[in-house]
Amino acid sequence: MKISKKKGYLIATGFIALGLTFSYFSVSKATNYEPGSKEDPIVTRSYVEKRAEQLKYYFDQKIEELKTNSGNSSPVTENPNSSFVVLQLERNQRLVCGAGTEVILRSGEALAVASESGGVSDVTQGKDLKMGEPVSLNHHLIIPRDDGRGIKAKTSIYVMVKGSYRIQ
Repeated sequence: MKISKKKGYLIATGFIALGLTFSYFSVSKATNYEPGSKEDPIVTRSYVEKRAEQLKYYFDQKIEELKTNSGNSSPVTENPNSSFVVLQLERNQRLVCGAGTEVILRSGEALAVASESGGVSDVTQGKDLKMGEPVSLNHHLIIPRDDGRGIKAKTSIYVMVKGSYRIQ
């Protein structure tokens, strides 16, 4: 029985395709390790819980370090309740506020401390106070971001603050 060249090429191509398919599946099967084998060990629930607890402790410790050692002269003060606290600042002291902190100047003279991203929101006046602009008495100020914004005391001042802040 004589096979034509055309049929010979078709048969050879079929065998090559079959060989490539077989090698593809055998290689992909070799890389899919069975669960529980040395290459894919099973972990226990207690191991995962222990590691999760270690990570939680690590992150809590790092967050605490960032709050107290962020290169500032004073630590960040959190005001957890929803009421204002009254603070007195001396001349040239700065009140640096966290995002969402609310400030009301009650007495004295103060100037706005802005950042590259913008100023301090004076919601009473409906204006964005730029760097060095005077803060009006009894105006409600809101600090939009935690990027160094706040107010600087030009004289001895009293302010009401709700939110996180630090005094420099």
